[in-house]
Amino acid sequence: PTSVGLDIEGHAMSLKDYRGKVVLLSFWATWCAPCMDAIEHEKELVEHFDPDRFAIVGVNGDPDPSTAIEAVSKYGITWRSFQNKRKDGKSFESEWHVGGWPTFYLINSKGVLERRWLGLPPQGELQSAISELLKD
Repeated sequence: PTSVGLDIEGHAMSLKDYRGKVVLLSFWATWCAPCMDAIEHEKELVEHFDPDRFAIVGVNGDPDPSTAIEAVSKYGITWRSFQNKRKDGKSFESEWHVGGWPTFYLINSKGVLERRWLGLPPQGELQSAISELLKD
């Protein structure tokens, strides 16, 4: 899938910028209650793992980026998020075959997709999956 677009503030962004790190790609939106419930756990992951080796990258599904910008400020979200919809009319959601929100993709440091979760993963599962990839 394409991994280039604009972040919620309108700046160019690419998943390739994160090559060399284990990446959790998180599809989220403010209208998705489970997505918002996941934020605290995502913040714990960011604090737990070495930022030189792990990153979260969001894909935000709010129609208006200002809604996402407000949520980032309100909830203390420290990672960048793509805008789901692109100027060409395509979306990350369709290209990544997202069947519901939230969806999480775990990508290894070489850029290879390792795992996918539709909905919130069971407690501890994300952390252990990330730990396994960081062992390599």
